[in-house]
Amino acid sequence: MAPGARPVLPAQAPNGASAALDRLARHWGTALLVLLLAWVQLDLWFGKGNWPEAMRMERALAQAEASLAASRERNERVSAEVSDLQEGLEMVEEKARSELGMLRAHEVFVQFGARVPEPGPGPR
Repeated sequence: MAPGARPVLPAQAPNGASAALDRLARHWGTALLVLLLAWVQLDLWFGKGNWPEAMRMERALAQAEASLAASRERNERVSAEVSDLQEGLEMVEEKARSELGMLRAHEVFVQFGARVPEPGPGPR
């Protein structure tokens, strides 16, 4: 304190009513904070985007991701099967051409073979 300054003393309450008001004023802040905390908790549990709803959405997301992974796996298998069928069709076509002599439309097949000897008088 500065020299010569008088200390500031709290006001003396002349009666009990003023003391009750002082206590009420002190507890008013606490009550306000408790009400604010209760409001935040109510909003967390029952408001928009509440805790149970968030948990339900997380479970739905996990389920959707599992379904997506299964679909991707199935798509990869189908893609591999299509690729095998495409290559397999080329192999089937090649075998049909070489072994069975099959042709595409507007193709002409020419085959040269070994000369067959003419029948003639054989050994007697």
